[in-house]
Amino acid sequence: MERLSGGARHDTDTDVMRLLAAFFVMVIHVPHPDSAFSVLYHSLARFSIPVFCMISGYYLADRETGVEKLLGRCLGLFLRMVAWSGIYYAYELAVGARSFEGLWALGTYLLTMPVHLWYLYAAIALYLFTPLLSAFARTATRQAYRYILVLTFFFGSFVTLALRTPYFPVLAAMVEKMKMDPTLAFVFCYLWAGYYKRFGLSQRARRVLYACALVGAAAPVVTLFCLGERSAEINVLLYSFFSPNALALGMAVFAGIKELWRSHPTLGERAGAPLQKAASCTLGVYLLHPLVLELIAPFLRGPLGRLWPWLSIPAWVTVLYILTLLAVLVLEKIPGFRKLVTL
Repeated sequence: MERLSGGARHDTDTDVMRLLAAFFVMVIHVPHPDSAFSVLYHSLARFSIPVFCMISGYYLADRETGVEKLLGRCLGLFLRMVAWSGIYYAYELAVGARSFEGLWALGTYLLTMPVHLWYLYAAIALYLFTPLLSAFARTATRQAYRYILVLTFFFGSFVTLALRTPYFPVLAAMVEKMKMDPTLAFVFCYLWAGYYKRFGLSQRARRVLYACALVGAAAPVVTLFCLGERSAEINVLLYSFFSPNALALGMAVFAGIKELWRSHPTLGERAGAPLQKAASCTLGVYLLHPLVLELIAPFLRGPLGRLWPWLSIPAWVTVLYILTLLAVLVLEKIPGFRKLVTL
């Protein structure tokens, strides 16, 4: 979520990506009726977090950034996370959803809750390893770069998902003996964006990527129609941000938007300033939207719940997105809140 370009540098296409990804993060969280449309929307939404990682990698993976600056960004993200945890904790106390259980419990909450703040830890981890990743991204040959991308994709996606099932005990034992964490999907996203920036993609490669993304988006719907209720176990894996379909969707969205702006560089030129302003609020939108959703859900559940399934989720997200964005725009005007809600 953090603006990673350094200084005043900014691109309209990445602003569009930030806004689009923030919108689809909300798709994952809003109430939804059980239907094929719900499965499709949730499948499409899985590109969101991979794209945020790719944006980070696009601006940082191929450049040398000072360690002090990176550590400062890590500290800034950590303090934001603790501050927002405190805000959610205070809200839960105020509405009676939680009671004070001592300083240890409070500290545990501030460092581990709410659940959606996990992404800040993931971003911090990428920042911490950016000197290593950027040194590789700047100097590796195309062959070495492709090798590492294949390796991180294989371990970060296929192996990680396999280990989340009970069906590969031998593989689990092998990975344990390797003494290496295989959850490398976000490292793949980070480096892939650097590869795209440095080497680009051929037209044929883009076509294959878009085809894989379409197949990946449709996969959960196909399993639903083929297996019915038994598809739930498979779709839990397909919904993972580490799944091959989610990564393919993220790559396709990232490359597709970049190629669109490359072909039409003046696209959105008149809306550049509003887009940049809205994109600067995506961090706050991400952090605040679960609280806004809880506040507005009692008022919207009735009228929006009566809509057709294909319309219900977009309606929920649109209302939530607009209200959260307006709330962030108000909060940034309050002294002390600006750094909590803007990039």
